[in-house]
Amino acid sequence: MNMKTIKYTNAAYRLWAFILLVSTGTSLMSQAQNTEGPDSLVYKRRVLMSEVLQKGVRVKKKNFEELLKNNPKALKNYRLGSYIRPLGPLVSIGGIGLCYVAIKGKPASAEVEGTIHNYTIRSLPLLVAGVGAFVGGICIIEFSHELQSNAVKAYNSSLGAKKTTLLQKTKFGITPTGNVGFYARF
Repeated sequence: MNMKTIKYTNAAYRLWAFILLVSTGTSLMSQAQNTEGPDSLVYKRRVLMSEVLQKGVRVKKKNFEELLKNNPKALKNYRLGSYIRPLGPLVSIGGIGLCYVAIKGKPASAEVEGTIHNYTIRSLPLLVAGVGAFVGGICIIEFSHELQSNAVKAYNSSLGAKKTTLLQKTKFGITPTGNVGFYARF
C-alpha cells in the first residue's frame, strides 16, 4: 500500500470524526428555554427528537397545534419544522454512504516497466460531497429545531401580551419589603 493512500485515509477519518463531534455537540449542549409564567411552554432539544413541555409535562403535538391556532405564523413554523425534521437524518445517512464509497474507492492496477502495481482510486470530490451532505443533514435538523423553538417563543410572547386589570395587579397583604398593606405592580 502506498504511503499517500494511508495518509489520505487517516486524514479523511480524522475529518469525519471532527465534523461528527462538532455537529452533535451543538445539539447536546443546547438548553431548554426559561419559563416566565405557569402557562408558558418550554422547548427541550435533543439530538433528533425534541419535546414541548408545560409545567414539566410533555405536550402532545395535536394539543400544541391547538394552542397555536390563534397564531397562524407560529403554527406554520411548527408544522414546517415537523415536516422537514425527517429529511435531516436521511440526508446525513446519504452523506455517510457517499463518504464510505469515496473512501473505499475502486481497485485498479497499472503496468510500469514490466511490473504490475495494484492501487486504489479514491474520489476526493465524492468524499467532499458526502461530508457536505452529512453537514447539510445536521443543518436541516437544527433548522427544524429553530422553527419549532420560534413557535414556542411566539406562544409564550402571546401569553405575556394579555392585558390585566388593575385589580389583578393589586394585592393586599405583606409587601416585598415586609410591610403590611396594598401592593401594586404597573
